[in-house]
Parts: sequence; C-alpha cells; structure tokens
Amino acid sequence: MEADKRTAGIASSDRAVKISLQHIQMVYETRNRQMVALHDINLHIKEGEFVVFIGPSGCGKSTLLRVIAGLLKPTAGTMLIGGRPTAKPGADRAVVFQDDSVFPWLNVEQNIEYGLKLKGIARVEREEAVDRCLRMVGLTRHGIRKMLPKELSGGMRKRVDMARAVANNPDVLLMDEPFGMLDAMTKQKLQVETVQIWEETGKTVCFVTHDLEEALFLADRIIILGADPGHIHLEIDPSFSRPRRIGLKMTAEFQEKRGQLQDILNALSGKGGEELDH
Repeated sequence: MEADKRTAGIASSDRAVKISLQHIQMVYETRNRQMVALHDINLHIKEGEFVVFIGPSGCGKSTLLRVIAGLLKPTAGTMLIGGRPTAKPGADRAVVFQDDSVFPWLNVEQNIEYGLKLKGIARVEREEAVDRCLRMVGLTRHGIRKMLPKELSGGMRKRVDMARAVANNPDVLLMDEPFGMLDAMTKQKLQVETVQIWEETGKTVCFVTHDLEEALFLADRIIILGADPGHIHLEIDPSFSRPRRIGLKMTAEFQEKRGQLQDILNALSGKGGEELDH
C-alpha cells in the first residue's frame, strides 16, 4: 500500500514526540471538598499521530483536552509541546468544540480567514487559504463563501469550524466531541473528511468521543480513561491499515474490535448493561 503524505518514509517509532504530559494532576476546589479530575497522567503523543480519548462520563476526557489546549492550567505536572514547557494557549494548537463556534455575524469566508486576518496575512494569501480549506471540508458549492451561518445546516457549520481551525495552520488539532450533535449520516461523512484532512496536512490530532466506531475508525491509538479520579486505564492500537475508508466499519474484524472495546468500557463503568456508544 502506498504510504500517505503524513508518514511517507517516516516510521512511527522515528517520529518526534509532539505532546508530552508528565504527572499531570487536575484538582478542583469545591466548597466542601476537593475533586480530583485527573490523576498522574503520563502520555507521549508523536508528531502526526491521531490519538482518540474515550471513557465513561466524568473520567476527564474533555478536561484533559483543555489542559493540552492550554485552556486549563493543571494543578501539578508538566506539559511539553514540541519539547517546550507550556501551560497556556498558543497558535500551535487549535480547538474544535462540540458546539458551533462560528461567528454568526460573519459569512463563511470571513469566519475561515478570521485568524489569518488577525495575523496580518495578505488578502491574496487569505483567499488561497480559504479556497484550500473549503475544498478540504467539502464546501465547494458555488456561492457558499458569502453565506451566513444561519443559512447553513449543522453539518455545514461544523465544516466551517474545522476549516477555520485548519486555516490557521496549527501543529496540533484538538477536537472535543465535534460531531456529537450531528445525525448519523452527517457524522459519518465528517469522519471520512477528518481522515482526509489529517492525511493531507499531517497534523497531530487529539480527539475526544463517546462513539466507539468513531474511535476505531479514526485512531492510530485509543487512550481509554477511567474515572474517580480520571486516569489512563489502557491504550489500544486499532491496527487497521491506512488509508481508511468507510467500508472498514462493515468488516467482521472491525465489529469484533468494537465489541472488545465495548466490553472494556462496560467493565470500567461497573454497569455491565450501560453502553457508552451512541
């Protein structure tokens, strides 16, 4: 199989560590007690790796993603991005949340180029970036650049969210259940487009989801978090070859691994009948 652009000539073991979390602790102070959201998180994520976080509700998946984004400062521990200690947001990281974060008063083009404009990027370069990012997310219909968010479907707004994040050319793309509010068909299309964007750009991606099929389809590595307090319980390599296409979900091997993952999560939840998948 021909290697994709991201990994051409570079074995996974030879890639540099992009994100290093060392003994990360996150404690929230409440009126009556302390709540430990994350306990002793140690994790290394390679450059260009696609890592997916799953686990029971309340295990700290979104908290961990916000720590990586610099939106939350950990109570203890060290985070390195590209080998440099950091605990603040930076242009090297972009976040796509579950809720729409497009500016309702800006049209599609203005939303996507917003960050580039703040950086003082020339208009011609901004237009080229908008063209490129619209193509990546499949928004190529005539006239769409001038449409306002209220004129778009939920799936189209999410594509604009993704395009805006990619347009700023971050090293790390952080995605917090970005497709959780979408219907099954739209979600599936966006999963495929996410893989294609990742293959084309080579970004390091950290992705939070409750959807087990989504996790298996997207990930190089799945990090399973346990709760009370949030901790890394297990790491799984789906071991599916790339490039991945949607037909993979219909294979017996994929469904077998999905079942195994469900068993692990059900055992973690302590409620054998409670499924974490959507």
